[in-house]
Amino acid sequence: MEGGNYYPGLKGIVVEETEISAFENGGLSFRGYLVDELAADATFPEVVFLLLQGELPTHEELADFQSILTESIDEDKYVLKRLKEIPLHVELLDAIRTGISTLAHFD
Repeated sequence: MEGGNYYPGLKGIVVEETEISAFENGGLSFRGYLVDELAADATFPEVVFLLLQGELPTHEELADFQSILTESIDEDKYVLKRLKEIPLHVELLDAIRTGISTLAHFD
């Protein structure tokens, strides 16, 4: 690495705080919850709700949110079908980009 600086881990790296994430209390946090705690105690839909809505859901909010996610399964089937049609020689990042572009049609 000629002419550049090398920093092991995140030492010396500036981390920007946002409304959603921050580096505090010795770790990365989303909306005030440490990522390690979310990984141990929250489900994926709960974390998605937190990121989108700013707070963890109540049982009723989670049930409603999961219903919305379930309704979108048809779109997921369409995207998965398109991804399976990509030739095997295509680079992984190109396939991921295609998947994300396909998902954008349902947003």
